[in-house]
Amino acid sequence: MKRRLLLNSLSGSVLAAAYSAVAFIMAPVIVRSLGNQNYGIWDVLQSLVGYLGVLDLGISPAVVRYVALAKGRGDTREADRVVSSALVLLGGFGLIGFGCMALLSLAPELVLNVPSGSGSGLPIVCFLVGANILLEFPGAALVGYLFGTQQHYFLNSIRLTNMLLSAATIYTALTHAPGNGLVWMALINFGFNLVQYFILALRVLRGRGGARFSFAHFSWPLARELYRFGAKSVTLLFASRLRRQSIPIVIAHTAGLDRVVYFAIPNRLIESGWSLGTALGAPLTPHLSHLHGAGDRDATRRAWLGAARGLQFCLLGLAVGMLGLGRPFMARWMGEEYAAAGSWALGLLATGALFEGYAAGSGSLLVSRGRHGPLAKFALVVSLTSILISIPATQAVGVAGAAGAVTFGAAVLALRSVRSACQEIGITMMDHFRATTLRLVLPLVAMAGVLTTARLVLNLDSYPVILASALFASCVYTALAVAWALDRDEREEVVGRVSQLFRRADRAAKSGSLVEQRPGRPEATEKEGD
Repeated sequence: MKRRLLLNSLSGSVLAAAYSAVAFIMAPVIVRSLGNQNYGIWDVLQSLVGYLGVLDLGISPAVVRYVALAKGRGDTREADRVVSSALVLLGGFGLIGFGCMALLSLAPELVLNVPSGSGSGLPIVCFLVGANILLEFPGAALVGYLFGTQQHYFLNSIRLTNMLLSAATIYTALTHAPGNGLVWMALINFGFNLVQYFILALRVLRGRGGARFSFAHFSWPLARELYRFGAKSVTLLFASRLRRQSIPIVIAHTAGLDRVVYFAIPNRLIESGWSLGTALGAPLTPHLSHLHGAGDRDATRRAWLGAARGLQFCLLGLAVGMLGLGRPFMARWMGEEYAAAGSWALGLLATGALFEGYAAGSGSLLVSRGRHGPLAKFALVVSLTSILISIPATQAVGVAGAAGAVTFGAAVLALRSVRSACQEIGITMMDHFRATTLRLVLPLVAMAGVLTTARLVLNLDSYPVILASALFASCVYTALAVAWALDRDEREEVVGRVSQLFRRADRAAKSGSLVEQRPGRPEATEKEGD
């Protein structure tokens, strides 16, 4: 189980790293091809899609938990009933989402705050985005089944291939036919998602050991149970999307569509780094659900604290790295205009990421045990408060005010999340802090010192210099974390695994040298045969 959990985490990290690399390459191309206003339109549309995603009522995360519980009990028939019921429900919700976007396509100017007639392709774009929603809703049930059965590696490989091919196609379309950029992006996303979900359907419904879909397996009692569990998850999901994805809409109507990009670019940078760390934690919910299904409370506590410390190592390190190198990287990546206008937003969002890193794994624990209802209600109140704060804050100080509102919500929710998780598992917040974050304080301070020195001493205006600074700071951070954050047994395990890798490499090198010495042998055999 531990080996599979590691494999799933690593595959998710590779996918997240690839997403970050593609975002790094594609963001300047998309902004230049679309322009600030059209990019703002695209970002607002994605925010609307995020809102419509709430229509799944939290059923997709419920599928992950209930499939994992069924598999933990060895009940294959129950897993079939879960995925069949979810496919029927989510297919219906997908039709509702498609209908909403089809209605928007009739008068998109009313929501997008653009002059009438200024976006000739907007109705087509809205329709294609709706068609994509129609795919993604039932597709979420397939994804939930694969997560629940710990098949992250397969899912991530399909997502990686789909992402690389669609990005290459979008790049080609925008550079060779930039006049209809929004239409091209919507059409390409729809086409590649159609292929992706077809492959996932084959894996889940036709693969060896897969689920059996049948309308006869649909169960209203099970659907209500999925809904009851999902209602808590959907509140968490809605609260998160309300806090983050409302901001582009607030900026568009308060400061103008052309200002959205100055929030979107720093936010995209933070999320690209954040996705790398959160991908490591993606297998945690089904793993903890499996332990909960087996009734092993002590193993759950040990697994959660160990995973939380590992996730904090990644996420807190990334947040400090963004605070130290985010602005010079953004200046080199997008240009000084975007770095200057978005530097305060970047700093505030990275600060919010520090709080979210502290709470890493807390939500997974609560969801795995079905105890996330109170947190969901609290998150909704915090998100609504953040939105209310963001409106006058944006009017007063622009994009930085909007980012500050997001950070406020992230900080409050993170502290409450950790508190709820600690209460559920029977420890205090101080116990959690000692077992996780406290061990990383010294390495984080050292990393921040290295990055501050690099900004004062070096001219961070090129990728090689920025990368070298990041690598050196990461090496210092990792070395101190291994020495300071790990206990004796954990250090011995890390050293043992590294030594094992070196031994394997040495054996492979020796094997290769032996193969190189053998080519003459068959020739000698032929002579002997003659």
